[in-house]
Amino acid sequence: MAPIKPGRETIVSPVTGTVQKFARSFFTLRRPVIDPHAYATPGPIGRTLISSRGDFGRYLTYDHSIAVRHASGFLGFQAVKYWPAYENGRSILFGIEEIQGYSPVQLDRYWRLVRRVATHQILYNSATFQALRPSVLRLFGVEWLIMPGNETPPVPARSVATEGRYTLYRIEGPEPRASFVSQWTEVPPGSGMDLVLDAGFDPARRAIVEAEPTVEGRPLSTDPSATGTASYEEIRPERVRVHVTSDSAGLVVVRNAFDENWHATVDGRPTPVIQTDYLMQGVAVPEGTHTVELTYRDRPIGWGLLVSGGGWALLLAAIAWFILSDRRRGRSGRTAVGSPDQSREPSPASSPSPF
Repeated sequence: MAPIKPGRETIVSPVTGTVQKFARSFFTLRRPVIDPHAYATPGPIGRTLISSRGDFGRYLTYDHSIAVRHASGFLGFQAVKYWPAYENGRSILFGIEEIQGYSPVQLDRYWRLVRRVATHQILYNSATFQALRPSVLRLFGVEWLIMPGNETPPVPARSVATEGRYTLYRIEGPEPRASFVSQWTEVPPGSGMDLVLDAGFDPARRAIVEAEPTVEGRPLSTDPSATGTASYEEIRPERVRVHVTSDSAGLVVVRNAFDENWHATVDGRPTPVIQTDYLMQGVAVPEGTHTVELTYRDRPIGWGLLVSGGGWALLLAAIAWFILSDRRRGRSGRTAVGSPDQSREPSPASSPSPF
């Protein structure tokens, strides 16, 4: 066997002094070689998405050759020619919303749904949709598709912008961010995934709920033929407002991820947030015109900030006390040195004469 020499694939042990082979376990470190200004400047696709943020529609980038061949999705495709895909965090940079990416922190149900529709292995931290299923597009309220120019969208859509090898398509009649339905099917918690992914499921007409919708504790009396409208407004990511008008009681479906820290009010009165369509939100409303507000409040974070603030206050108070104490000690020392000692008996030379 030929001796192993130190090189790109080897390392010398600092303990034994022997050469150990790592067989490409580590990549060669490189300095960044991108132009930050170019990366942070949106092209035609990015500008179109940015200008349409008021629609609150999400986008999905799908490149078949990447989606089905690479377990980490776009993570390894960061060259300039892939920038028009607006993956690898560019959505965060430009404030536009997509439905996939790469993150070590994902909601459990989202993580499971992505893997339920996958056709190949997906790296643990990745969230890559490996097929364009219309049911997924409707579920997440996808309004835009970014695809290579030689691929065809699976739903009616029109081309609106081209950037490099990618084309931006706008889906015709996308599912809105919030909608009103008067029909629903109640299922046990966590069991609705297959129903919402079924090709025959229409989220515009029916919802899948994990609790009975109620208004002020009373079950809803609905008309299956009722209609209604809902307009979505995002004041900030943790505060949402929906204006709804309907001719019967029903359910407002909000296509944002459900979490127990979301709290809802209808015309200012607290009401439950129901886990709807497997991982979305639902709020029951009575007949008529109403305003639904959803606010995210994580109490543990609030308590943590309070405790942290209290700790900093105590620390600053302790520092101030030590500084003041030190100054007092210094002032006392200077006074003792500069003042005559009245307790000491006068020396004969300095004593006043009795005559």
